[in-house]
Amino acid sequence: LGHAPSVAAQPWPEWEEQLLELAEVKVAVQINGKVRATIQVPAGADEEAVLAVVQGHPAVKKWTEGKNIKKRIYVPGKVCNIVVGN
Repeated sequence: LGHAPSVAAQPWPEWEEQLLELAEVKVAVQINGKVRATIQVPAGADEEAVLAVVQGHPAVKKWTEGKNIKKRIYVPGKVCNIVVGN
C-alpha cells in the first residue's frame, strides 16, 4: 500500500515474563470426587493455606459437617479433593 517499512518485514513482538504470571489461581474443590466449589488463592500458596481456605468455604462446610474426613489431596494450583465418610 505504499507504506514503509512493510509489516511482513517487522520482527515478532517481545513478551514480558512477569506479565504472564498469575497473581491468583482458581482451585476446584471436590468432595468425594464431585466438584462442590471453586476458590481463588494466591498462586504460590502452600497446601496448609489452601486447605484452611477450603475448610472455611460454606459449600465445603455443608458437605463435610458431621462427617469424618478420611483424606485430603491437594494438587498445587489445580484441585483440592476431600474424601469423607460417615
